[in-house]
Amino acid sequence: MLHMAQPILVIGANGYVSNHMKSHIRHGYILKNVTYVPFRSFYNPSKPISDCVAKIYNSYDISKYKFVINCVGYTGENNIDDAAKDENIKKLKDLNVELPIHLAEQLPKSDKVFCQMSTGCIYYSYKGNGEYWEETDEPTNKDLELFSRYSLSKYLTEKTLLDIRDKIYIWRIRLPIDDDFYNKKNYLYKICNYKKILSMDNSYTHMQSFINSLSYFLDMKQEYYSDGGCMEYGVYNMTNLGYTNAKNIFNIIMKNSIKLPFSPEFYESYNEFMDNSGVVEHRSNCVLSTNKFQNQVAKIKKHISRCPESVRQEIPTYLRYYDYHNSPSLLHNIDYAINKDLSLKFGSSIVSKAHPYATEFSAKFLNHDLYFGHVTNARSDIMAKYVKKWNKDLLSLPPLPEWQLGTTSSESD
Repeated sequence: MLHMAQPILVIGANGYVSNHMKSHIRHGYILKNVTYVPFRSFYNPSKPISDCVAKIYNSYDISKYKFVINCVGYTGENNIDDAAKDENIKKLKDLNVELPIHLAEQLPKSDKVFCQMSTGCIYYSYKGNGEYWEETDEPTNKDLELFSRYSLSKYLTEKTLLDIRDKIYIWRIRLPIDDDFYNKKNYLYKICNYKKILSMDNSYTHMQSFINSLSYFLDMKQEYYSDGGCMEYGVYNMTNLGYTNAKNIFNIIMKNSIKLPFSPEFYESYNEFMDNSGVVEHRSNCVLSTNKFQNQVAKIKKHISRCPESVRQEIPTYLRYYDYHNSPSLLHNIDYAINKDLSLKFGSSIVSKAHPYATEFSAKFLNHDLYFGHVTNARSDIMAKYVKKWNKDLLSLPPLPEWQLGTTSSESD
Protein backbone atom coordinates (compact mmCIF):
# COMPACT_ATOMS: atom_id res chain seq x y z
CA MET A 1 0.00 0.00 0.00
CA LEU A 2 1.41 3.39 -0.97
CA HIS A 3 1.82 6.16 1.57
CA MET A 4 -1.03 8.67 1.44
CA ALA A 5 -0.26 12.14 2.82
CA GLN A 6 -2.48 13.54 5.52
CA PRO A 7 -4.99 16.07 4.08
CA ILE A 8 -4.06 19.69 4.85
CA LEU A 9 -6.04 22.94 4.58
CA VAL A 10 -3.83 26.03 4.24
CA ILE A 11 -5.36 29.42 5.00
CA GLY A 12 -3.77 31.87 2.59
CA ALA A 13 -3.16 30.85 -1.01
CA ASN A 14 -0.59 33.38 -2.22
CA GLY A 15 1.51 34.38 0.77
CA TYR A 16 5.24 33.96 1.27
CA VAL A 17 5.05 30.63 3.14
CA SER A 18 2.19 29.13 1.14
CA ASN A 19 3.99 29.92 -2.12
CA HIS A 20 7.01 28.03 -0.81
CA MET A 21 4.77 25.07 -0.05
CA LYS A 22 3.42 25.13 -3.60
CA SER A 23 6.93 25.32 -5.02
CA HIS A 24 8.01 22.24 -3.09
CA ILE A 25 4.97 20.33 -4.25
CA ARG A 26 5.78 21.18 -7.87
CA HIS A 27 9.29 19.84 -7.33
CA GLY A 28 7.94 16.62 -5.87
CA TYR A 29 9.12 16.98 -2.29
CA ILE A 30 6.34 16.98 0.31
CA LEU A 31 2.84 18.08 1.25
CA LYS A 32 1.04 16.40 -1.63
CA ASN A 33 -2.50 16.50 -0.29
CA VAL A 34 -3.00 20.24 0.25
CA THR A 35 -5.92 22.60 -0.38
CA TYR A 36 -5.21 26.34 -0.37
CA VAL A 37 -7.82 28.87 0.77
CA PRO A 38 -7.72 32.27 -1.02
CA PHE A 39 -8.20 34.29 2.14
CA ARG A 40 -8.73 37.61 0.38
CA SER A 41 -11.87 36.21 -1.24
CA PHE A 42 -13.40 35.78 2.22
CA TYR A 43 -12.00 38.77 4.12
CA ASN A 44 -14.16 41.88 4.45
CA PRO A 45 -12.60 44.50 6.77
CA SER A 46 -16.05 45.90 7.58
CA LYS A 47 -17.30 42.51 8.87
CA PRO A 48 -16.28 40.58 12.01
CA ILE A 49 -13.43 38.12 11.53
CA SER A 50 -15.62 35.42 13.07
CA ASP A 51 -17.93 35.72 10.03
CA CYS A 52 -14.96 35.35 7.69
CA VAL A 53 -13.79 32.19 9.47
CA ALA A 54 -17.31 30.71 9.46
CA LYS A 55 -17.53 31.25 5.68
CA ILE A 56 -14.18 29.56 5.13
CA TYR A 57 -15.10 26.51 7.18
CA ASN A 58 -18.54 26.34 5.56
CA SER A 59 -17.03 26.50 2.06
CA TYR A 60 -14.64 23.61 2.69
CA ASP A 61 -15.59 20.25 4.14
CA ILE A 62 -13.48 20.61 7.26
CA SER A 63 -14.15 16.99 8.21
CA LYS A 64 -11.80 15.93 5.38
CA TYR A 65 -8.74 17.67 6.80
CA LYS A 66 -6.37 16.52 9.52
CA PHE A 67 -4.38 19.77 9.65
CA VAL A 68 -5.32 23.44 9.28
CA ILE A 69 -2.33 25.74 8.74
CA ASN A 70 -2.75 29.50 9.07
CA CYS A 71 -0.23 31.30 6.86
CA VAL A 72 -2.00 34.68 6.92
CA GLY A 73 -0.31 37.55 8.72
CA TYR A 74 0.40 41.26 8.43
CA THR A 75 3.83 42.86 8.76
CA GLY A 76 3.04 46.19 7.13
CA GLU A 77 3.23 47.19 3.48
CA ASN A 78 6.99 47.76 3.67
CA ASN A 79 7.97 46.96 7.24
CA ILE A 80 6.70 46.82 10.82
CA ASP A 81 6.75 50.62 11.06
CA ASP A 82 3.89 50.66 8.56
CA ALA A 83 2.03 48.07 10.63
CA ALA A 84 2.24 50.40 13.64
CA LYS A 85 0.51 53.32 11.91
CA ASP A 86 -2.90 54.27 13.28
CA GLU A 87 -4.62 53.58 9.97
CA ASN A 88 -3.24 50.02 9.90
CA ILE A 89 -3.93 48.97 13.49
CA LYS A 90 -7.27 47.36 12.65
CA LYS A 91 -5.70 45.29 9.88
CA LEU A 92 -2.90 44.24 12.22
CA LYS A 93 -5.45 43.22 14.84
CA ASP A 94 -7.68 41.40 12.33
CA LEU A 95 -4.98 39.36 10.62
CA ASN A 96 -2.45 38.74 13.40
CA VAL A 97 -4.75 38.32 16.39
CA GLU A 98 -8.41 37.74 15.70
CA LEU A 99 -8.06 35.55 12.59
CA PRO A 100 -5.82 32.85 14.13
CA ILE A 101 -7.80 32.87 17.39
CA HIS A 102 -11.15 32.40 15.61
CA LEU A 103 -9.69 29.78 13.26
CA ALA A 104 -8.49 27.82 16.28
CA GLU A 105 -11.73 28.30 18.21
CA GLN A 106 -14.05 27.22 15.42
CA LEU A 107 -11.98 24.20 14.39
CA PRO A 108 -13.32 20.93 15.89
CA LYS A 109 -10.94 19.76 18.60
CA SER A 110 -11.43 15.98 18.46
CA ASP A 111 -8.88 14.93 15.83
CA LYS A 112 -7.91 18.20 14.13
CA VAL A 113 -4.50 19.81 14.49
CA PHE A 114 -4.19 23.60 14.19
CA CYS A 115 -0.86 25.01 12.95
CA GLN A 116 0.14 28.66 13.18
CA MET A 117 2.97 30.43 11.41
CA SER A 118 4.71 32.70 13.85
CA THR A 119 8.01 34.42 14.31
CA GLY A 120 11.06 34.59 16.57
CA CYS A 121 11.44 38.24 17.49
CA ILE A 122 10.02 38.76 20.95
CA TYR A 123 13.56 38.62 22.25
CA TYR A 124 15.37 41.90 21.80
CA SER A 125 18.55 40.74 23.51
CA TYR A 126 20.94 37.82 23.85
CA LYS A 127 20.55 35.19 26.56
CA GLY A 128 24.23 35.20 27.43
CA ASN A 129 26.68 32.57 28.69
CA GLY A 130 26.75 30.99 25.25
CA GLU A 131 23.10 29.92 25.54
CA TYR A 132 20.26 30.42 23.04
CA TRP A 133 16.64 31.24 23.77
CA GLU A 134 14.50 28.12 24.26
CA GLU A 135 10.77 27.88 23.47
CA THR A 136 9.94 27.95 27.19
CA ASP A 137 12.02 31.05 27.96
CA GLU A 138 10.09 34.20 28.76
CA PRO A 139 11.06 37.55 27.27
CA THR A 140 12.75 39.80 29.80
CA ASN A 141 11.29 43.07 31.04
CA LYS A 142 13.74 44.82 28.72
CA ASP A 143 12.36 42.81 25.80
CA LEU A 144 8.81 43.79 26.70
CA GLU A 145 9.75 47.46 26.83
CA LEU A 146 11.09 47.28 23.27
CA PHE A 147 8.09 45.42 21.83
CA SER A 148 6.81 46.70 18.52
CA ARG A 149 3.08 46.55 17.91
CA TYR A 150 3.75 43.71 15.50
CA SER A 151 5.67 41.76 18.13
CA LEU A 152 2.91 42.38 20.64
CA SER A 153 0.26 41.09 18.24
CA LYS A 154 2.11 37.80 17.69
CA TYR A 155 3.01 37.43 21.36
CA LEU A 156 -0.56 37.79 22.60
CA THR A 157 -1.90 35.52 19.87
CA GLU A 158 0.46 32.67 20.67
CA LYS A 159 -0.40 32.87 24.37
CA THR A 160 -4.11 32.67 23.55
CA LEU A 161 -3.73 29.80 21.08
CA LEU A 162 -1.83 27.70 23.58
CA ASP A 163 -4.59 28.32 26.10
CA ILE A 164 -7.44 27.20 23.85
CA ARG A 165 -5.98 24.22 21.95
CA ASP A 166 -4.02 21.15 22.95
CA LYS A 167 -3.34 19.80 19.45
CA ILE A 168 -1.41 22.73 18.05
CA TYR A 169 1.91 23.43 16.37
CA ILE A 170 3.33 26.96 16.39
CA TRP A 171 6.31 27.42 14.07
CA ARG A 172 8.56 30.43 14.62
CA ILE A 173 10.82 31.54 11.81
CA ARG A 174 13.25 34.45 11.68
CA LEU A 175 14.87 36.55 8.96
CA PRO A 176 14.09 34.24 6.02
CA ILE A 177 16.82 33.23 3.59
CA ASP A 178 15.42 32.22 0.21
CA ASP A 179 16.91 30.45 -2.81
CA ASP A 180 14.94 32.97 -4.89
CA PHE A 181 17.41 35.82 -4.47
CA TYR A 182 15.08 38.50 -5.82
CA ASN A 183 12.15 37.71 -3.53
CA LYS A 184 11.48 40.93 -1.61
CA LYS A 185 11.20 39.05 1.68
CA ASN A 186 14.56 37.35 1.22
CA TYR A 187 17.04 38.73 3.74
CA LEU A 188 19.86 38.38 1.20
CA TYR A 189 18.00 40.62 -1.23
CA LYS A 190 17.06 43.10 1.47
CA ILE A 191 20.56 43.76 2.71
CA CYS A 192 21.70 44.37 -0.86
CA ASN A 193 19.15 47.17 -1.09
CA TYR A 194 20.24 49.29 1.85
CA LYS A 195 22.81 52.03 1.78
CA LYS A 196 23.82 51.24 5.36
CA ILE A 197 23.16 48.06 7.33
CA LEU A 198 22.92 46.93 10.95
CA SER A 199 25.05 43.84 11.52
CA MET A 200 24.19 41.90 14.68
CA ASP A 201 24.17 38.18 15.43
CA ASN A 202 20.80 36.59 14.67
CA SER A 203 19.06 33.32 13.93
CA TYR A 204 17.87 32.84 10.35
CA THR A 205 15.45 30.47 8.63
CA HIS A 206 16.38 28.93 5.31
CA MET A 207 12.89 28.62 3.82
CA GLN A 208 13.51 25.51 1.74
CA SER A 209 14.88 23.76 4.83
CA PHE A 210 11.87 24.89 6.84
CA ILE A 211 9.34 23.53 4.33
CA ASN A 212 11.22 20.23 4.24
CA SER A 213 11.09 20.13 8.02
CA LEU A 214 7.29 20.30 8.00
CA SER A 215 7.30 16.68 6.84
CA TYR A 216 8.01 15.57 10.38
CA PHE A 217 4.87 17.33 11.62
CA LEU A 218 2.46 16.78 8.73
CA ASP A 219 3.44 13.68 6.82
CA MET A 220 3.64 11.07 9.56
CA LYS A 221 1.25 8.26 10.50
CA GLN A 222 0.89 6.53 13.83
CA GLU A 223 2.07 3.29 12.23
CA TYR A 224 5.50 4.90 11.84
CA TYR A 225 5.99 4.79 15.60
CA SER A 226 6.38 1.76 17.80
CA ASP A 227 4.31 3.51 20.49
CA GLY A 228 1.84 5.36 18.22
CA GLY A 229 3.31 8.78 19.01
CA CYS A 230 3.86 11.95 16.97
CA MET A 231 5.85 15.14 17.10
CA GLU A 232 5.16 16.70 20.49
CA TYR A 233 2.57 19.47 20.22
CA GLY A 234 3.50 23.04 21.09
CA VAL A 235 5.91 25.77 19.99
CA TYR A 236 9.00 25.17 17.84
CA ASN A 237 11.88 27.49 16.94
CA MET A 238 12.22 26.67 13.23
CA THR A 239 15.57 28.29 12.48
CA ASN A 240 18.78 26.87 11.11
CA LEU A 241 21.60 25.82 13.37
CA GLY A 242 23.95 28.54 14.52
CA TYR A 243 23.74 32.24 13.82
CA THR A 244 25.29 34.82 11.55
CA ASN A 245 25.19 38.55 10.77
CA ALA A 246 25.17 40.88 7.81
CA LYS A 247 28.96 41.30 7.69
CA ASN A 248 29.46 37.56 7.55
CA ILE A 249 26.80 37.20 4.86
CA PHE A 250 28.55 39.75 2.67
CA ASN A 251 31.77 37.78 3.16
CA ILE A 252 29.94 34.67 1.91
CA ILE A 253 28.64 36.62 -1.08
CA MET A 254 32.18 37.69 -1.97
CA LYS A 255 33.50 34.13 -1.48
CA ASN A 256 31.01 33.04 -4.12
CA SER A 257 32.54 35.59 -6.52
CA ILE A 258 29.28 37.53 -6.66
CA LYS A 259 30.11 41.12 -7.59
CA LEU A 260 28.06 43.87 -6.02
CA PRO A 261 28.02 47.36 -7.55
CA PHE A 262 28.56 48.98 -4.15
CA SER A 263 30.53 48.55 -0.94
CA PRO A 264 28.27 47.90 2.06
CA GLU A 265 28.46 50.25 5.03
CA PHE A 266 27.56 49.23 8.58
CA TYR A 267 26.18 50.98 11.64
CA GLU A 268 28.58 50.98 14.55
CA SER A 269 25.89 50.09 17.09
CA TYR A 270 22.19 49.40 17.54
CA ASN A 271 21.75 52.85 19.09
CA GLU A 272 23.27 54.50 16.02
CA PHE A 273 20.93 52.43 13.87
CA MET A 274 17.86 53.55 15.83
CA ASP A 275 18.99 57.19 15.85
CA ASN A 276 19.95 57.51 12.19
CA SER A 277 18.17 54.89 10.08
CA GLY A 278 14.72 56.46 10.22
CA VAL A 279 12.98 53.43 11.77
CA VAL A 280 10.32 53.95 14.42
CA GLU A 281 9.71 50.55 16.00
CA HIS A 282 12.51 48.60 17.67
CA ARG A 283 13.92 45.56 15.89
CA SER A 284 14.67 42.19 17.45
CA ASN A 285 18.18 40.76 17.52
CA CYS A 286 18.47 37.34 19.11
CA VAL A 287 19.63 33.74 18.73
CA LEU A 288 17.18 30.86 19.19
CA SER A 289 17.76 27.25 20.18
CA THR A 290 16.52 24.42 17.95
CA ASN A 291 17.21 21.66 20.49
CA LYS A 292 13.52 20.81 20.85
CA PHE A 293 13.05 20.20 17.13
CA GLN A 294 16.28 18.23 16.82
CA ASN A 295 15.40 16.01 19.78
CA GLN A 296 11.91 15.32 18.44
CA VAL A 297 13.22 14.34 15.01
CA ALA A 298 15.83 12.09 16.60
CA LYS A 299 12.98 10.38 18.46
CA ILE A 300 11.06 9.88 15.21
CA LYS A 301 14.02 8.33 13.43
CA LYS A 302 14.54 5.97 16.36
CA HIS A 303 10.89 4.90 16.22
CA ILE A 304 11.06 4.41 12.44
CA SER A 305 14.03 2.09 12.86
CA ARG A 306 11.86 -0.15 15.05
CA CYS A 307 8.95 -0.35 12.61
CA PRO A 308 8.29 -3.58 10.73
CA GLU A 309 9.83 -3.60 7.25
CA SER A 310 6.38 -3.61 5.64
CA VAL A 311 5.53 -0.35 7.39
CA ARG A 312 8.95 1.20 6.89
CA GLN A 313 8.70 0.78 3.13
CA GLU A 314 5.63 3.05 3.12
CA ILE A 315 7.51 5.90 4.75
CA PRO A 316 8.60 8.61 2.29
CA THR A 317 12.32 8.52 1.58
CA TYR A 318 12.92 12.03 2.85
CA LEU A 319 11.66 10.98 6.29
CA ARG A 320 13.72 7.80 6.45
CA TYR A 321 17.13 8.99 5.45
CA TYR A 322 19.63 11.60 6.42
CA ASP A 323 19.79 13.84 3.35
CA TYR A 324 22.42 16.51 3.86
CA HIS A 325 21.69 18.47 0.67
CA ASN A 326 17.88 18.60 0.94
CA SER A 327 17.66 18.59 4.67
CA PRO A 328 15.60 19.99 7.51
CA SER A 329 17.10 22.76 9.58
CA LEU A 330 18.71 20.40 12.08
CA LEU A 331 21.06 18.97 9.43
CA HIS A 332 23.03 22.01 8.35
CA ASN A 333 23.90 25.45 9.65
CA ILE A 334 22.85 28.77 8.18
CA ASP A 335 26.22 29.51 6.57
CA TYR A 336 26.00 26.26 4.61
CA ALA A 337 22.48 27.11 3.42
CA ILE A 338 23.52 30.56 2.21
CA ASN A 339 26.62 29.22 0.44
CA LYS A 340 24.58 26.49 -1.26
CA ASP A 341 21.88 28.88 -2.49
CA LEU A 342 24.28 31.51 -3.79
CA SER A 343 26.67 29.11 -5.51
CA LEU A 344 23.85 27.30 -7.29
CA LYS A 345 22.01 30.47 -8.22
CA PHE A 346 24.74 32.79 -9.45
CA GLY A 347 28.15 31.21 -9.79
CA SER A 348 30.25 34.28 -10.58
CA SER A 349 27.50 36.47 -12.00
CA ILE A 350 26.96 40.12 -11.18
CA VAL A 351 23.93 40.92 -9.04
CA SER A 352 23.11 44.07 -10.98
CA LYS A 353 19.58 44.41 -9.64
CA ALA A 354 20.73 44.35 -6.04
CA HIS A 355 21.70 47.99 -5.72
CA PRO A 356 20.66 50.29 -2.86
CA TYR A 357 19.56 53.01 -5.29
CA ALA A 358 17.95 50.73 -7.88
CA THR A 359 14.73 49.96 -6.04
CA GLU A 360 11.97 51.84 -4.28
CA PHE A 361 12.67 50.06 -0.99
CA SER A 362 12.98 52.20 2.11
CA ALA A 363 16.52 52.53 3.45
CA LYS A 364 15.18 51.13 6.71
CA PHE A 365 16.34 47.82 8.11
CA LEU A 366 13.41 45.44 7.74
CA ASN A 367 12.97 42.78 10.39
CA HIS A 368 9.53 41.24 10.67
CA ASP A 369 9.67 38.08 12.73
CA LEU A 370 9.20 37.11 16.34
CA TYR A 371 9.21 34.49 19.08
CA PHE A 372 6.87 33.59 21.97
CA GLY A 373 7.18 33.60 25.75
CA HIS A 374 4.68 33.43 28.59
CA VAL A 375 3.22 36.45 30.40
CA THR A 376 2.99 35.90 34.12
CA ASN A 377 0.48 37.64 36.35
CA ALA A 378 3.36 39.34 38.12
CA ARG A 379 4.17 41.20 34.94
CA SER A 380 0.69 42.05 33.78
CA ASP A 381 1.29 45.67 34.80
CA ILE A 382 4.28 46.11 32.49
CA MET A 383 2.41 44.40 29.66
CA ALA A 384 -0.57 46.68 30.23
CA LYS A 385 1.71 49.63 29.62
CA TYR A 386 2.73 48.34 26.22
CA VAL A 387 -0.66 47.04 25.21
CA LYS A 388 -1.59 50.72 25.24
CA LYS A 389 0.60 51.13 22.19
CA TRP A 390 -2.43 49.92 20.29
CA ASN A 391 -3.86 53.42 20.92
CA LYS A 392 -7.15 54.20 22.54
CA ASP A 393 -9.36 51.22 21.77
CA LEU A 394 -6.59 48.60 22.27
CA LEU A 395 -7.19 45.13 20.87
CA SER A 396 -10.64 44.09 22.09
CA LEU A 397 -9.39 40.53 22.40
CA PRO A 398 -11.96 37.75 22.85
CA PRO A 399 -12.54 37.10 26.59
CA LEU A 400 -10.70 33.76 26.53
CA PRO A 401 -7.69 33.55 28.87
CA GLU A 402 -7.32 34.46 32.53
CA TRP A 403 -4.32 36.69 31.93
CA GLN A 404 -6.36 39.83 31.21
CA LEU A 405 -4.08 42.81 30.77
CA GLY A 406 -4.86 46.48 30.86
CA THR A 407 -5.67 46.35 34.57
CA THR A 408 -3.41 49.20 35.58
CA SER A 409 -3.27 52.90 34.79
CA SER A 410 0.35 52.93 33.63
CA GLU A 411 1.15 55.74 31.24
CA SER A 412 2.09 54.69 27.75
CA ASP A 413 5.34 55.80 26.09
